[in-house]
Amino acid sequence: MSNNYFEVKLPEYKRAKLDLWQYFDQNQLQSLVGCFEENEFVKSSQNSYELFTNLVCKLMKLNENSKKDQILIDKYFYLVKFCLDREYSLVQISGLLSLMIRTHSVASETAFGNLDQTFGFFKEALLCYAVHRPPFSLNLFQPTEIKQILDYFINAYFKQFKFFKYAFSTGIKAELNFSYTNQPQLSTSEENDALNDLDDSLLRNESRLLNELGLIEENNEHEAPEANSEIKQFVKDYLNQHLTVVKADLLNEEIFTKIGDKKSSAQKRSKSTSSSTKTPTKTPNKKN
Repeated sequence: MSNNYFEVKLPEYKRAKLDLWQYFDQNQLQSLVGCFEENEFVKSSQNSYELFTNLVCKLMKLNENSKKDQILIDKYFYLVKFCLDREYSLVQISGLLSLMIRTHSVASETAFGNLDQTFGFFKEALLCYAVHRPPFSLNLFQPTEIKQILDYFINAYFKQFKFFKYAFSTGIKAELNFSYTNQPQLSTSEENDALNDLDDSLLRNESRLLNELGLIEENNEHEAPEANSEIKQFVKDYLNQHLTVVKADLLNEEIFTKIGDKKSSAQKRSKSTSSSTKTPTKTPNKKN
């Protein structure tokens, strides 16, 4: 998470280009496709997803235990499955894998919203596989196939675009600091004196309340020695509850009065120092 706004990368235009065999060579891609093939002579304890995961983690240096890498592995797995269901060739599969990887890199390169830039890059890159204009583009897909690919990417990636932004983009943390002017500043000695005075006053008030509570209990015992013990306990609990409320009120009242006295004294000192620094102006004597 970046703390400096100027270190965060802003959305920028990316030029689309034709990429084939950039992330996987022909043998590696053939191995990925082989994870989906069922062989009646060779039985494996792992399913196609586990085989595909192990191979992709090895080829692209991904961590199987990382949640971010698991998201990417799922995208690659279902994209290859989409291509195999439509019997695409290895060249076509390589082009779509490159398109997915580069589109995701454009989307996650900045923390700001760049849905329009990412979708514009995707459309330009997809045209590189639909128009025969070597070496800039090749006609690998027919118009009907382009429509299917476009629908797949919209449903599988762009509809969850905010999810991918949240998971892969760098976060921005904003910290706000406020400073107020014309506020009196108390020295450390004055603050310690104020705290000591508050502690002393609270102790005195607490002792006074406890003494009053003891006197009330003694009076009740002398006046009604035959009273029921349950009534005495009820009165004692009631008084204890009100005692805590009175303590809290006294504490707040003492704090506010002490702070107000300190602020007024500090303002008086600041006014006296400012008035003492002013020098009287001399009036010139008039000559007769």
